[in-house]
Amino acid sequence: MIIYINYFTESVIMATIINKNGRYSVVFYYTNEFGVRKQKWKSFKLKKDAIVYKKLIETDNNSETNKKTNKNSHNKTVAEYLYEWIDVYSKSNWQFSQYMSVQLLMKNHIIPNIGKLELQKVTPLDIEKFYNKLRITKKKDGNYLSPTTIRYIHNTIKVAFRKAVEWELIQKSPVICAAPKAAGPKITIWSPYMFRSALENISHKQLHLAVHIAFICSLRPGEVLALKWDDIILDNNNNYIIINKTIQRVSKEALNLLSYKELVYIFPNPIEHTSSSLILKTPKTKSSIRKVFITPPLSAELKAFREKHFEAKEYYGSNYNENNMVFSQNNGLPVEVNLCTKWFRKWQMKSNLGFPTITFHEIRHSSSTYKLRASGGDAKSVQGDTGHAKADTLLNTYSHIQDEQRIKLTKTIAKDFYKQDYEETTQQKCNELFKTINGNPQLKNELLKRLLGIVDYN
Repeated sequence: MIIYINYFTESVIMATIINKNGRYSVVFYYTNEFGVRKQKWKSFKLKKDAIVYKKLIETDNNSETNKKTNKNSHNKTVAEYLYEWIDVYSKSNWQFSQYMSVQLLMKNHIIPNIGKLELQKVTPLDIEKFYNKLRITKKKDGNYLSPTTIRYIHNTIKVAFRKAVEWELIQKSPVICAAPKAAGPKITIWSPYMFRSALENISHKQLHLAVHIAFICSLRPGEVLALKWDDIILDNNNNYIIINKTIQRVSKEALNLLSYKELVYIFPNPIEHTSSSLILKTPKTKSSIRKVFITPPLSAELKAFREKHFEAKEYYGSNYNENNMVFSQNNGLPVEVNLCTKWFRKWQMKSNLGFPTITFHEIRHSSSTYKLRASGGDAKSVQGDTGHAKADTLLNTYSHIQDEQRIKLTKTIAKDFYKQDYEETTQQKCNELFKTINGNPQLKNELLKRLLGIVDYN
């Protein structure tokens, strides 16, 4: 016997039956009284019960849907239209990450502010007021919403209202104001010395290898953790890594709705009835698929690490989930980006090296900066490692390197043109050196030990 409880007030968008572990789950999507889209699971032992339940949901709610559809289109709200737009537009235009990002923006900012407005009555003034409200909106951490997020919201609703015009739901788009300016990226980088010190200090084997690979190869976190042993070529002097996928956690809603053309593999979920899955997917652009050459020390670490991988596989036997991943947990399941970034953050808190705190992604920024300096600004060579679509994008992101080269050029011109030496005085250089030493406790202690003739034999 099935008891049907109508605990939502709006229409069900879709309902499907999923067979998992011998049980049949009815998965359906609905919009609650606040205009927020929700997902619900209901499991049954028998398939026939699941089918009956699915029909009950669709019959009961489609009658309500038909009433709403037959209403005059002038009464369609922005929320109703945006959810319809997502269902139609996203399937052929978005990747998984973009779908989830837009869903969050819809839930947290767009629907609460303009969702109840009638679609055909939204004015440019409504949009301007919406942006002004976003500028004074605080997040949970107490910080204001960033200009970059507001710009992303602007670009999202601009596309949505433009589609409403194409679909003849409105005559013209109310989103006519200029896009809010995005904030420039605030990037913290480490020097090569800092990374050498870090690699000497990190005892966590997987974190050590992840940091080493990220810096030498200029990889994104998802690219590092998506590596399989098949991607590591260690057979000759020119050892290299093939970058052709990334690891990401995506919502099951996105998996059900979007195209699978970018999907490589879905990892089994250790926990039942979760709302998301861990996947391997192809990179966003073709230029992100690349070959990156690696150094002999990194090659040696990879060889030693591979031996430990096969030892762990043998130790756990049938309980080991073989996915051929370079980075994996004790049971063979992959290491997620959030877990690796947590390892890196915790290590920095305990390291006492005195370095500025960076995110795992900023290892890539540090690496790109170092390579641009070492190559004398050869963006094309560095682009082959970073996977940027255009060399201009790389140069724009790391414009501080260009500034250094330009300053150096200006000093050369000054010296040559005025026939005078405008190089820094010895005193200025000494002051800078003392400042650097005082700002680095580890370096300061090491210098003192050497000056005093203290040798650490441990």
